[in-house]
Parts: sequence; structure tokens; C-alpha cells
Amino acid sequence: MRVALISDVHSNLEALEAVLKDIRSTGVDEIYSLGDVVGYGADPAACLGLVQSACKIMLRGNHESALLDSSRKADMATNAVQAINWTRSQLSSRELSLMASWPVVSVGSDARLVHASPDHPGEFQYLKSRWDMENAFKSFSEQICFYGHTHQPAAAEEIIPGAIRILPPRSFILDAKCRYLVNVGSVGQPRNRDTTACWVLVTNHPPEVGFNSVAYDIRSAQEKILKAGLPSILAKRLAEGV
Repeated sequence: MRVALISDVHSNLEALEAVLKDIRSTGVDEIYSLGDVVGYGADPAACLGLVQSACKIMLRGNHESALLDSSRKADMATNAVQAINWTRSQLSSRELSLMASWPVVSVGSDARLVHASPDHPGEFQYLKSRWDMENAFKSFSEQICFYGHTHQPAAAEEIIPGAIRILPPRSFILDAKCRYLVNVGSVGQPRNRDTTACWVLVTNHPPEVGFNSVAYDIRSAQEKILKAGLPSILAKRLAEGV
């Protein structure tokens, strides 16, 4: 079994198309989306359509939740709220209903999928520090939990309960005696000072997690954001990876 995981597309069609092309070249069996397909970028409807057709599992992120419930915008940055308001004007009631059907968590036999922290996943808390990760490990029982939300690829390994080590975001073999947290990074708005789009490949034989990055046409994505009248910072940061 070969599974690709993506997250935080954020309406960046150029990045999504590049990632899906890269994913398909590896012959994966399934693709899962961990949320925030929309927001920030200029192609929400096109990205929704591609994700819906390509992905077997689709989770709801905080940006989808803010589209569906305006009270969710209270804790968002001004630029994010402006993008959410614009995005809502671009989507049909059918597309909004589609997002409303996406769950905030998906649990399998040995893996848990969430957008943000597995601890109260509907609250969309960030996992950034070692302390955050130590607490997160207490909230799920599966061997591995995949998430996104921070736009920064990351991994942590729990050797024994309460004892973790931070792993570099590159390929690693899963130890059957350990548990893992894996942030799959962002397709459409990376914030790890790397402008390439990120996705993760998981294989069973061997049991391995691999981080992948893909270059895409940043300038085209930027031009669309500016033409749509969205905040210019949303275009600028694509070229900076912040």
C-alpha cells in the first residue's frame, strides 16, 4: 500500500497541480487531504474540484470551518479573514455543502488523520513545540498521527510514553515499538522558508514515511492573487516561504 498525504493547499492551483502530477508519477494507491484546501489563494473552486476527484479522504480544516461558520473567523488574522470573505463569494452552495460533509478527524486501524492537534481536533490548535507534541501523543492510541496546519513539515517519535525525540523532516523507517506524529507540510503556502510545495508518501513495505517537495509556477499563483484583489502579502510570501 502506498498512500500520499497533502494538506494546506490554500487555493493554490499551480502548486496543487504540480504536487498531484508528482504523486501520480510514484504510483500511489490513495491520496488523503488533511484540510485547508481553500483560503489565501485565488483558485478555491478549481482546487476543491481537483481534491474531490483525487482524494479518497478529505478532512475539514480551520479555513473550511470559517467559511461555514463566521464565528470561526474571530481568531484569524485580518488577511486570512479577507481571503475567507472573498473565497465565500467564489463558491456555490453545493461546494459549501461538500466541505460541510468533510470530517475533522479520520481514524484507521493504525493511523489517525487530523488537520491540527489530535487533542480536540475541532479547535484547530497548533503543534509547534516539544511540549505541544508531548501532550498530543496522549490524545491518540494509533501508531501514527498525520496532521498539517502549521505549514511546516515536521516529525516526532515517541520511544516510550512521555519520551519523544524530534526527527528531521526527511524519509525514515517506522519502528513498530514506537509511535509518531508527522506534519505533512503545506502544498500551497509553505512557511518553512522553502518555497516548494510539500507532500508525504507512506509505504507499508518497508513501513516508511517520506517527505517530498515540488517546484511550481509561483509567479502565476502570485499574479492571480493580485488580480483577484486579495491582500498583496499573500502573494509576496509565496516567493519567500514564510
